[in-house]
Amino acid sequence: MAKTVLLYGDSGTFKTTALAHAARYLYRKHKKPLRLITSEESQPLQPYVEAGIVEIFRLDLSVDNPLSTLTKLCRGEWPNSAGKLAPATGPLPTAGYFFEGLTSCSELLLQDLCNKQRKISQDPIGSFSEDGEKFCAAAPSHYGFVQNTMLARIKNLAALDVDRVIITAHEGKGEEEGSRNAIRGPGLVGNKGTDKVGKLVGTMIHAEDYMEEMITIDPKNKDRIAVYRPKVRYFFVKHPDQKFPNVSYPAKPRVPPERYEELMKIWPGGFFTPTLEEGLDTYLEVDDRLFGGTVDALIAFKAEVDKI
Repeated sequence: MAKTVLLYGDSGTFKTTALAHAARYLYRKHKKPLRLITSEESQPLQPYVEAGIVEIFRLDLSVDNPLSTLTKLCRGEWPNSAGKLAPATGPLPTAGYFFEGLTSCSELLLQDLCNKQRKISQDPIGSFSEDGEKFCAAAPSHYGFVQNTMLARIKNLAALDVDRVIITAHEGKGEEEGSRNAIRGPGLVGNKGTDKVGKLVGTMIHAEDYMEEMITIDPKNKDRIAVYRPKVRYFFVKHPDQKFPNVSYPAKPRVPPERYEELMKIWPGGFFTPTLEEGLDTYLEVDDRLFGGTVDALIAFKAEVDKI
């Protein structure tokens, strides 16, 4: 079973770059390519694809059946030499899976349902055709179907026999199940699935962007000028919104409990700051080291007990 990581945040928070950093780390660790399922542009990963470090499957509306295709991909099927999806005949030949775009893929599946005017307990709203093309609005049942489908695909990915599964998503607004309180978290479609995603993954990281003030000197008149530059922090602990303290963003590490304080000593604020050179790879390395330290300690404990 894979160790899962979910990274969510607004556009421009270097999520695809984080996948590139993770690809370098995992390829160095296993010397096996990574598989990328994406519904987004993925431009920072293109050099890794051309270098053979990452294998890519682009899931968009040009794919005839995106719903069944996604299901097969998340169960471990991949295009064979003939370009057809096929299950592996042995162990999966990959170090891990990247699923880029939980949110955009949800939107893709919803659009596909509308394009095909599919009925799911409710008829599509306002169905009509024009010049041979079908149009409609999604019914509430379509949203629920897509939400449940994406949650099931996360379960499929987590069950794969690989080291890591890393999923990215955009930030979304949702409702807490039961109380219907407003919450923030990884977005699907609609607002009723957001609070369920985190329960299906191990590590969850929120990418928060903010503006950093820097003082520079005007070379002409020597005046001090305040310049604001966008920065990003990756939180692995739950934290409040910068402007609305009563709203919080879910996040969690999955290190062994006895190693939690070691993790917090490395990043006391509960976050790390990614750069163009490193970020998520460093976190994965620390996570692996802390997990390995616990295993070593338990092996030593077992050996000591067995002597008695």
